[in-house]
Amino acid sequence: MIILLSPAKTFSKNLIPSLVDPVFKREASVLQRALKRVPFSTIQTSMKLSDSLLEDVKTYIKHFGKESFQAISTYEGQAFKAFDVRSLDKDAYSYMQNHLYILSGMYGLLRPSDGINLYRLEMQDKTIKNLYTYWKPKIKNYLLTYHHHELFINLASKEYQMVIDDQLSYVTIHFYERHQGELKQLSMMVKTMRGLFARYLIMHQVETLDSIKQIIINDYHYDQDLSDDHNLVFIKEVYL
Repeated sequence: MIILLSPAKTFSKNLIPSLVDPVFKREASVLQRALKRVPFSTIQTSMKLSDSLLEDVKTYIKHFGKESFQAISTYEGQAFKAFDVRSLDKDAYSYMQNHLYILSGMYGLLRPSDGINLYRLEMQDKTIKNLYTYWKPKIKNYLLTYHHHELFINLASKEYQMVIDDQLSYVTIHFYERHQGELKQLSMMVKTMRGLFARYLIMHQVETLDSIKQIIINDYHYDQDLSDDHNLVFIKEVYL
């Protein structure tokens, strides 16, 4: 079983150096060189950046390739805060290395220990090219080569799910709250649950769909009626 996560736009201030080359280091360098040729005014408009964020991006581009940091510890979005990699025990950390990938607009596919540079390039961004067209066949070929018989558990956002080829056998996990019969998705809670769910799968080394269906986290539980062969829905009942 292989777990897929989205990256985050924010980064940790406690960066851990890594000398491990990403799977698609060369391909990422191609994107970075292309981005470097784009005027900053175009980048700001295309990526809808504030002046402050543009300054961050300028710094990322200037220092790209100079020092690399461990991917799993570099991202600091809500899902990664909930995943809390630094608190994993030794066995879970070791298991994670072979069972978790992070999808990325800049790097395509990242293993936890891969060394990355700070960057700003979302999968849906079209500043330099269509990244879905660029990454989808590369990611598919890699995963089919190294994880041909594995089931993929998709905990990535819709933006990143779109890069997962249908030739891969994958199941997407969804999280909803049910308020008086109405289903709602709260963005921050969904991100938190993705991190907590990935953590649970790693900590318990879960390997079957039946085992996944038994998981209950923060009162989110599997709902058979709303689920199908490709989507497992977890519901939290909210009573006002």
